[in-house]
Amino acid sequence: MITAVGEIQMLMIARDVVEAFGDDAIAGDAAAAIGTGGMQMVSREADVETVLERNPNYFRDGLPYFDGLRGNWNFDGAYRAAQYVAGDADMLFFPWLGFPAENEAVRGQVGEENLVEVPMNATWNWVAVHFHTKVEPYTDPRVRTALHLATDREQLLVTTQGVTEIGGPISHAIGAYAWTPDELRQLPGYRSGAQREEDLAEGRRLLDASGYDPASAPPMTAAAGYGTPYAEVMQQNFAEIGFEVAVQEQPDSENNPKRAAGEFTLTYQGLGGAFDPDILYGLSHSGGGRNFGEFSDPEIDALLEQGRSTLGLENRRPIYDEIQTKLLDRHNPQLYCSWGRPVVGHRPWLKGYGPTNMQTAATYRWYRSWFEGKPGV
Repeated sequence: MITAVGEIQMLMIARDVVEAFGDDAIAGDAAAAIGTGGMQMVSREADVETVLERNPNYFRDGLPYFDGLRGNWNFDGAYRAAQYVAGDADMLFFPWLGFPAENEAVRGQVGEENLVEVPMNATWNWVAVHFHTKVEPYTDPRVRTALHLATDREQLLVTTQGVTEIGGPISHAIGAYAWTPDELRQLPGYRSGAQREEDLAEGRRLLDASGYDPASAPPMTAAAGYGTPYAEVMQQNFAEIGFEVAVQEQPDSENNPKRAAGEFTLTYQGLGGAFDPDILYGLSHSGGGRNFGEFSDPEIDALLEQGRSTLGLENRRPIYDEIQTKLLDRHNPQLYCSWGRPVVGHRPWLKGYGPTNMQTAATYRWYRSWFEGKPGV
């Protein structure tokens, strides 16, 4: 809760303003927007652009350096890249994140000297598949573990165009608690080559032992667009051990509410905000707010409660090591796939820009940035 409230994206708005204008007006009507930031809204057209100008009453003397900011909200990556190549944009994929492969394509057009890459914070953009553990055949941990063993994480990395790294239950960015990608690659379900063949054989054995009815597997749901490639890869992976499942696409506006309400069986899931291993409490504790699949295990509950009530890195680390071990060895309430390492690119004449403690190119970082050597400026 404290982490969520403290995020840069979390905006505190006076109650009387909300009551006077309403949420929609505050989000899009420049006349209703209030705040004390370095920029103030001029206009906002949903899914098109946001235009900001320098706040003349900003309390930090001399900041921001920019007179204004125009953010392009076009979802077409090719269009945004073309804007950058044409010199119409200083930041690539602002405020959205760029994929390294896309950045490389742009670099080939504008030249090495015209694209500066900035890796964003790696604690965000978790990709996983959530089981509903109260729905057959996922009530049986043998079925969930079999699908964990069948999932090809290396193939999923290709799907993400290199914007992620193999990940476990805890983000690798929380280095004191997480297992590194290299450590994970030694574990069943993450292995390659001959060892993956061993994992697939064990997955088939577990699936057979569970006695599940192949005709009983309900569809796997995925957010249309970005979720579909993940689901299709996993569909192929599962088929390698004889588990056939259809993929059902749903728009985000439908997929997310259904997931939150527990109206799913097996669903692709993205997640943001992981600054402490206690994120596992929400995901895997029987009373967790993000435990959409109703996973429940008294031993895991006790360990999660112990983890959040224990102080000191050295005291907490063994607890979370044990939790991760038990989740991956026996329970697998989620299929942990990857954690993001997004990249933002910008023109070399934009100085002073750097990574933030969140996943987007936050505007507050622009307050301390400036142009140096930009043509025509």
